[in-house]
Amino acid sequence: MKPPSDLGDMLVEEVMYDMAETFFGSRVEIDEMLELFEKYVEELKIKSEGVSLRAGLLNTLLIDAKTIAEFYSQLKVDHQNLLNKSTYSEKVLPGKMPVGITEKSEFTKLFLFAYESLQKACREYARGNNFMGYDNEDEEHEEKLPVSYALLLNMSRMINEKIKKVNERSAICTLQYTRQFKPDTIEKEHIVGTGFSDIGCDRLDRNMKFEPLNFDSYKIDKYPELPKIETVKSDITAFAKKVFSDKTIAAKKVLSDIRGKSRVRKK
Repeated sequence: MKPPSDLGDMLVEEVMYDMAETFFGSRVEIDEMLELFEKYVEELKIKSEGVSLRAGLLNTLLIDAKTIAEFYSQLKVDHQNLLNKSTYSEKVLPGKMPVGITEKSEFTKLFLFAYESLQKACREYARGNNFMGYDNEDEEHEEKLPVSYALLLNMSRMINEKIKKVNERSAICTLQYTRQFKPDTIEKEHIVGTGFSDIGCDRLDRNMKFEPLNFDSYKIDKYPELPKIETVKSDITAFAKKVFSDKTIAAKKVLSDIRGKSRVRKK
């Protein structure tokens, strides 16, 4: 059986080990959380590209900057991040082009498709759930990532709370606190003039502190949530018809260009 003093030493060692593990374990946890956050940022940027392409398709159908601004203003949403999108690809086109008796009805149906596609993509980007990916029959293009703007925003807040708590728990204070469990060691250090010194402690503490995560520095796009098509379908239909009537030549050219890209997609 171990002598009482040995048992006491064993308990002290265990307490000190647990404290060190808690302190440094928290730092490892933050490192892992930051790594995961940055991974999610990259994944959200993939979703952002999908939203951007869909906005580009709708904006192309809106013909010009003035009409684009007028359309989004009519929806009463914060649309600044959608205004400058002008690029789209065949990936965001419908699997089958809508058919209409006239070019005007074909344009209107395509306009409704583009709006609904953008609305769903914005919602998934903002909230998460199952990302719709590209409307492509080939599933290899679909993105089914669990990330969203809301998730990353909440993660950043949680990480900063964790960082705040760890930064407040000084590494030096932790080391000093554990030493009180060994008074005999402290006494010996006083006698021989050795032991732990506070010189340079403040600098060490500063060097070990985590910098709070700056969410804005990641330049993560923020897109608005648009009204569901069921609630604005009649207004959007009327707007699309007006665009075609007011800008017929430009609208026909856009429609022709989109048909061409749709044929490329089918190849």
